[in-house]
Amino acid sequence: MVKEKWSISRGCTYPAFAWPMTHLGADRHGLWFGAMAGNLVTQPDGVTTEQQRADAVWLVADARWLTHFCFTDATDLTIDICGRPRVSKDEVTFLDLELDLFRAADGTSAVIDHDELAELLASGLITAQESRSVEQTAEALLLDIVGRVPPFDSTGEQWLARLRALTA
Repeated sequence: MVKEKWSISRGCTYPAFAWPMTHLGADRHGLWFGAMAGNLVTQPDGVTTEQQRADAVWLVADARWLTHFCFTDATDLTIDICGRPRVSKDEVTFLDLELDLFRAADGTSAVIDHDELAELLASGLITAQESRSVEQTAEALLLDIVGRVPPFDSTGEQWLARLRALTA
């Protein structure tokens, strides 16, 4: 999986993070991938790696073009609002549009990083319409997260269990 980010100074995208993952399957929500704690994540310099801290699964959603979901035991749920993921035989690539959501283990949920989205808009790298779409997507997702609407219920946990069973 490759997470791209905008470089405001260069006016282009770059691969910020990359990590290997296992395709776990698909359901009505989209394609599911996973990786175990200790998985190496290549950092923005393309050379340095860090170990993934927790077992995690990612949902590349079919119906919602601006989303990337990551479920872990530690954070429960993190969502990067992103451009439509590009899925090939060998990798999934997505462009992070900087607005994120999270749900902590205690149920606390929020949209964060509005300032980073505003920087993208001010730089001219995204349009006002794209910025509004990102904000609207985040608002709708927050309602689903708080309401534990699938796949924000126990669906991610079920895919985590599948990942762990494959690697046991």
